[in-house]
Amino acid sequence: MKKRGTQFLFFIVLFTLCYYGIYWLLFTIKINKEPLIKNVQKEIILDKDIFGKVYSEFDRTKKYDILFLGSSHCYRSFDPAIFEQEGYSCYNLGSSSQAPLNSFTILEQTINNCKQVIFEVYPVAGNLTGTEAYYSMACSGIPYSLLAPMALELNNLRCYNILSIKQLIDHNNENKEYNIKSHYKGYVETKDSLKQKGNYEEIILKKTILNEQIEYVNKIANVCEKNNVALTLVYAPIPKELKLTNEEYYIQKIEDIASTKNIKFLNLGRNHTLNSKNNFFDDDHLNAGGVKLFNENLIEIIK
Repeated sequence: MKKRGTQFLFFIVLFTLCYYGIYWLLFTIKINKEPLIKNVQKEIILDKDIFGKVYSEFDRTKKYDILFLGSSHCYRSFDPAIFEQEGYSCYNLGSSSQAPLNSFTILEQTINNCKQVIFEVYPVAGNLTGTEAYYSMACSGIPYSLLAPMALELNNLRCYNILSIKQLIDHNNENKEYNIKSHYKGYVETKDSLKQKGNYEEIILKKTILNEQIEYVNKIANVCEKNNVALTLVYAPIPKELKLTNEEYYIQKIEDIASTKNIKFLNLGRNHTLNSKNNFFDDDHLNAGGVKLFNENLIEIIK
């Protein structure tokens, strides 16, 4: 029995050495100045997303009036500076491709640092599994304390794999700049406008994925309720020309949660007077002018 235990231990040690030895080589060997790993595992991103900087600058000693969560529709739609003019202290923890699963994990880490949560429920974000945001976060210096519970929620072998080699990824990316140069408390401003007709391709939302992510919207509501934190669900404005198949299905699910939990749902996705050419900088994101109009209107509503 003792011999078998020794053999098993030897196998574990040998496997670990081989595992990390191979990955060390993949990160060290370069082709056209790029590590070989980039051609082997596409999900390993060798660029740093701005969320890494945003999350590291979040003040854990402070209690914000409002915490914003959601996808790029969050970090490009809610400007803390505008809310600060009305006396609210805010921070925006939106990130690229952030699905409700990712938002739920982030909220569990930050729930004690806010009085109110505004969660942006863009339907396209509800059509994501959460792995997309995880890949980006794991390569942007996000700590284990957030990545580990998120990996457990995803329960995906590729996510576990990336978590296991995080030190190699961080070492490779440590001297790289973030993909966006600056932010203000998580908000990223774009002043340009579309100026021309957008290319509004139809996006098909899959009900199976929507249903999975709806469960995490429900979990977000439960966490807020448990911690006596107010929750408001907001569908931020999008161009009315954008076609989303099964959008109404998702909206109905959100409305059901809002009704059951007795929380606010502000469905402003299509209910706005913003101009697609002047108030958006691409096919679905607000520019600075659009954000100002939207935020000022939102503040009047939540008052």
